[in-house]
Amino acid sequence: MTKTISSLTAVVCAVAISGCSVQFDEARRAAQAGSAFDRALQTGYIQLARAELDELDLVDTDVFAGRALALSHGKRVPPEPFGARKIPSAAIADLAKARARLIAALERGARDWAPEQAAEAQLRFDCWMQEQEENFQPHDIKACRGAFMVAIEKVEIAAPSLNRSRAPAFRAIPAAARMTKTVHKPMNVIVMFAFDSAAIGTGAKIGIAKAITAYKEFGTAVVRVSGHADRAGTEAYNMKLGHARADAVAQAMRRAGIPSNLIRVVSFGESRPAVPTKDGLREDRNRRVKIDLDPRLPRTAIRQ
Repeated sequence: MTKTISSLTAVVCAVAISGCSVQFDEARRAAQAGSAFDRALQTGYIQLARAELDELDLVDTDVFAGRALALSHGKRVPPEPFGARKIPSAAIADLAKARARLIAALERGARDWAPEQAAEAQLRFDCWMQEQEENFQPHDIKACRGAFMVAIEKVEIAAPSLNRSRAPAFRAIPAAARMTKTVHKPMNVIVMFAFDSAAIGTGAKIGIAKAITAYKEFGTAVVRVSGHADRAGTEAYNMKLGHARADAVAQAMRRAGIPSNLIRVVSFGESRPAVPTKDGLREDRNRRVKIDLDPRLPRTAIRQ
């Protein structure tokens, strides 16, 4: 994190480090304001400023302290834009994808449904931006990126169903009923496919409908859709076929209103057969997609 500064400044800062940034002193003394998200963000930016000050990076100390001060004045502080820093071209795509993911969650209301986790995601993103601009401490870049990925995953898992706005009666549920809401156990559904096909037949439609009904009963769940194939055909071909089958099922579930960010699609091809066979043999029971539903019922998903 450390940037090159003069020897004189380093000596002065070593003697009285907090006095090296007037803006940091103002930020750490400022009262907290705004929502739970804003307060968590303000605290986090002060911590980031403190870390930069400890390493004598006065420029980024003021950047983070300034963002904390803005929050104390009741201003909305979004994730850092790319124009604020000189990011190496090789890192832009990864950061852009991450920022789009964060912005999408914030615009959907993550500041309300998961304030602490959303604030942590924004803080780790800004930390990642700052480290990536310096681009000389791979361990710190990796740490900020990894912390962001963990935080944004928590935000997305906590997201309420997109269908909630269509059910006004949901808000009329008495408080006692909400406190005793059933916590469901994980479940799975198997749907079958015809030979060398990813088309959803009648039987598969019934299985998918069962999984969708279970999801709606859960309120929200992480859905893992895994595709499989028998051993007729090459390993590479069967991997693609398994993915095509899983993707067809996932698309049907998305059309039913299950959020894309809660659906995980994976293909195992011929590697995990329900019935082991010799290579090249057809087997009906291996041409399948498994739908695993893992309920997640955080209070923020059922509290209104």
